[in-house]
Amino acid sequence: MCAIAAFKRLSGHQRIGGGLVRSSGGTSIGVINPAAMLALAAGCCTYVSLLNPLTFQSRGPYAFVSASLPAAGVAALVYYRASLRVIRTGRGGYNQG
Repeated sequence: MCAIAAFKRLSGHQRIGGGLVRSSGGTSIGVINPAAMLALAAGCCTYVSLLNPLTFQSRGPYAFVSASLPAAGVAALVYYRASLRVIRTGRGGYNQG
């Protein structure tokens, strides 16, 4: 999920001791980050839809692009969109204004 890590780094998230991540607000609600969970699921589904990891049967654009690039792109897009939705609902500690 390099795309999510890159987005977090560019959006101001900072790594603190123990591997925890602190940001100016964050999209996490309690201990669960729903935007990241949705992005992970979308990336996994994209990867498996392009390449079956058990049989290595490929589909779609896999002949031109590996399965990792579309999976990372879909995960980044879903994370971005879900983060905006969390921010709009006023959750996650973001200040509106």
